[in-house]
This record gives sequence, structure tokens and C-alpha cells, in this order.
Amino acid sequence: MNVYKHLKISIPVLQVLLAASVFAWMKFGSGKMYDYYAHGVRDLIIHLNFPLAVAWIAILFPFRGLGGHMANMPGVLTLGGIVLLIAVMAVSVGAFWYFVVVEVEKRAHGLSMLRPSSRLRAIVALIALLCFGTGAFWYAYVVSRPLWYVARRGAILTGLFPTIWGTILVGMAIVDFMMLLNRKEAQHDREGHTERTSDLS
Repeated sequence: MNVYKHLKISIPVLQVLLAASVFAWMKFGSGKMYDYYAHGVRDLIIHLNFPLAVAWIAILFPFRGLGGHMANMPGVLTLGGIVLLIAVMAVSVGAFWYFVVVEVEKRAHGLSMLRPSSRLRAIVALIALLCFGTGAFWYAYVVSRPLWYVARRGAILTGLFPTIWGTILVGMAIVDFMMLLNRKEAQHDREGHTERTSDLS
């Protein structure tokens, strides 16, 4: 039985339900528990989806001024826009975690969707992984440092998932770099063998 077959369904569904539950809590929650924990839980969910959150920020940044215009729109249009945004985000969360599971499965067999056959594309992918990884470390440091001397447990929780993502992404970059070097050495060996064969003939 292939465990990844079940994980490709269960993990994305779980992540979508988790994100939807937190969103609903932020929208409709109240009381002391909400006041104490809601924003912290929201930040944890965002950090759990750190690479996806970075992508969403990059996509939505050019449209950051639309919030004020939406306030002047009819209620039906505003509600429709919110529902559409929620649907798109839910799909993106599910797709992101499906990709994560598929990538883990492929790397378990020595393959990767982030390791193109072209050397130039492989170098670009490697640099992107390294930048995302170091960026995650920097973000973890920036958001947790102000809390370190005030609420140390909160600082650790705040920086936990970005640090994990940074470790994973930098580790992937290192592995892919070694694979790229091995591929280059193998190519040189093949070229050297071809030249020796042609000289003998």
C-alpha cells in the first residue's frame, strides 16, 4: 500500500480545513479565548504555509489599494469578492500541500520537481531555494527578536515554522547543488570516455 497516495489527499484536506477554521474564528470569534489566542494562532497558520504566504503577498501587493474601493461597492459585490478570494486561497492551500507531499515522495526516490534537466534552470531553481530558505531564517529572526525578552515562549512559537521552512529549503538547495556537481562530473566522464573511444578508433 502506497502511503503517499493517502497523504496526497489527507494532508491537503487537513490543511484547508485548518486554515478555514482559523479564518472563521478570526471573522466570527469573540470572548477572552479569542482575545488571547486568535491572532497568535492565525500567525502560526500563516507561518505553517510560509512559502505560499510569500507567494500570495507578492501576488496581492500590486492590488493593496483595492480594500478602500471595495468598501464603497454594493454588499453583494463585496461578499462575492470575499467568497471568491476565500475559494482561491483554499484551492491554493490544498494545491501547495499536495505539491509538498509529491515533492517529498519524489525526493525519497532521488527525484524532484524542482530539479530541471537543464543546467541553467537547475541553477535558477537552486538559487530560488537558497533565497527562500535564507529569507525564512531572516524573517524568523525579525519577528521573534522583539518578543524574546518579553515572552520567550511566544518568540519561539512565532519563529518556529519559518525556521523549519528555512532549514528544509536550504537543505534542499545543498542536496540539489551536490546533485548538480555530480551531474557535471558524470558529463565530463562521459565526454572523456567518448574522446578516448574516438582516439582508439
